[in-house]
Amino acid sequence: MCLSSTVPRDWRTGHALPQLNLLVRVCYRLSVSLIDVYLNNLTINNPVVLKELPSCQQHSKTNRSFDSMKVRDSLQTTLSSEQPLSLRQVAAELGYDPADLYRHFPDLCRQISARYKLHAKSMFNPHV
Repeated sequence: MCLSSTVPRDWRTGHALPQLNLLVRVCYRLSVSLIDVYLNNLTINNPVVLKELPSCQQHSKTNRSFDSMKVRDSLQTTLSSEQPLSLRQVAAELGYDPADLYRHFPDLCRQISARYKLHAKSMFNPHV
């Protein structure tokens, strides 16, 4: 479906809202109505057959190698930098999905997230 493997899970668990363009693409490929999805009126009894997207709508995800050394160095540099960044910002700068960073370096990612949350909290409440 040209979606990250975490996207459908995040939709189901409520951790992310579906982007309309992606949801429409999924509905098209599954031959289901967007209204039925919205109203939770779906019943799929037959094996699912995916429709091909028109060629102008096909986006292929490029699979590139994960540069562990570069990513680890960047995460460690982020931890020691003066300006705290969110993990999402760090991932965007590196060109990786945040979930990939967490999978490979969970401890560093948790430290970056905690540091950023503390910084954000102190910005809204300077007495912290």
